[in-house]
Amino acid sequence: MGGCDFWCWVDPPPSPFLRELLIDLRDAVRALRMENRELQGRVGDAARQQIWPVYAAEEQRALAEPIGAETVAVVTKKAEENAELRCRICSLEKEVFIFKFLVVTCVVVVLAMTWVNWP
Repeated sequence: MGGCDFWCWVDPPPSPFLRELLIDLRDAVRALRMENRELQGRVGDAARQQIWPVYAAEEQRALAEPIGAETVAVVTKKAEENAELRCRICSLEKEVFIFKFLVVTCVVVVLAMTWVNWP
């Protein structure tokens, strides 16, 4: 078959509306690509920030496991001492209340005796 293998594609020149539309589409695509890059960077940063505390916590847990039994013993001992001290504080508060009551009562009795015996 014969013929020419040369094809020429010819578009008419774009109208002002079409030219403006193409430029706006190009700008929109560029803006969306930039926004996409920025968002992907933020996602990467957020992922690194979330993963880092997990690794740090695992490292601390690994370091704390040998110390754990000693710590539990010390905490238990301190909790018992704390309970004893709280009981002692309660009893001291009761004693202070009774002491104040007795002092006020003595003052009232002395004032009453002096008033009754006042010439």
